[in-house]
Amino acid sequence: MLIGEDLEFPYDYGTLFIEDKANSLDLNDDWSKEDDASGCQFNKSSIQFLTLDQAEFGIAELRVFNSPYVPAPKYQRVIQVPLVLEGSVLSIFAVDRYNLDVNLEPGYYKIVIAQEFLGIDEETDGGKQLIDVFVTKELDGSVERKVIVSDEELNAGGRGLAT
Repeated sequence: MLIGEDLEFPYDYGTLFIEDKANSLDLNDDWSKEDDASGCQFNKSSIQFLTLDQAEFGIAELRVFNSPYVPAPKYQRVIQVPLVLEGSVLSIFAVDRYNLDVNLEPGYYKIVIAQEFLGIDEETDGGKQLIDVFVTKELDGSVERKVIVSDEELNAGGRGLAT
């Protein structure tokens, strides 16, 4: 079920964040090898993930579903990450510029981020991509980070910095 949508969601520096709005915890600037290999960094209540392109500015067709991930051949990168929601608002944002909030029950969640690069946005000269976020409530905190679909940048062991 679609619970949030913004078809012109701006992002910058190839990065988006997902967090518990009531209990965000800072992520550090030092990415581990595992972070680089998955294209994301996370802690209990915050996730930072890299977009497929690393343009200074870009536009995402951002959709949030309150349902399990549905595989599709169009997705070029898919990652799964755990998140604990202590409040009732999950916020997706781009470096303090713009956010999309969705209301959920507190609890343990599996967050699956699926991305498809759509091309270059003529207006901004930045990337344009589809980002689908699947949010599934779990019984416990046993969800682990996992790369479900790996693009060539992640396969190369890089930081997911597609050009």
